[in-house]
Amino acid sequence: MRSTLVIAEITDDGPELATVTRDLPGFVRGARYRCVENADVWVFLELEEPRFARAAARRLAGGQRAVRSLHEVHRMARDADGTPVQVPGSARLETLGDYLMSVVLPVPPGRRDEWIDWYDTQHMPSVLSLDPGIEVGHRFVPLDDGQPDAHLVLYEFPSADALAAFAGGGVPVAKKSAYTQRWQVANVRRTFRIVARVESSKSTH
Repeated sequence: MRSTLVIAEITDDGPELATVTRDLPGFVRGARYRCVENADVWVFLELEEPRFARAAARRLAGGQRAVRSLHEVHRMARDADGTPVQVPGSARLETLGDYLMSVVLPVPPGRRDEWIDWYDTQHMPSVLSLDPGIEVGHRFVPLDDGQPDAHLVLYEFPSADALAAFAGGGVPVAKKSAYTQRWQVANVRRTFRIVARVESSKSTH
């Protein structure tokens, strides 16, 4: 079985984690992140299996602007020498850091396979190589083929200072410009910090 993430973008006065996750089928863990740039909040729910995603999305239906049901298909971390390497993914919230940069990436029409190969083998490794402050990079894809073909990338940072230094530096601007020029689609970046976590009392993994 593969873990699944359901992510809802809500306003600051949206539902608390305890309310969202109470008696939710398949619930394993939840996390609430606040956007640094504005008052938006992302609620992450880790579920045991993809079949629970629809019920979780319905539970999050009040007040959100977007709900994404995703699974992780690519992850990069660092080896003992600090070199970026591909590692197994899991979509488990217990391993997701407290400080994140999110990048929502529309896939260029008709170039999906080319784009995936380029992103995983060239772009993500180069981003990690350019900034040692990034600990882990993840790429998630929509669980449902009916969802828009926009992938979500999350980069993890060890601290608020490391995240702010990267976000305010030249790498994101240069990478976004190169990305738009090459693929003719624009990505959307934001930064987040952890607010709260909750775990199911029945969780065993």
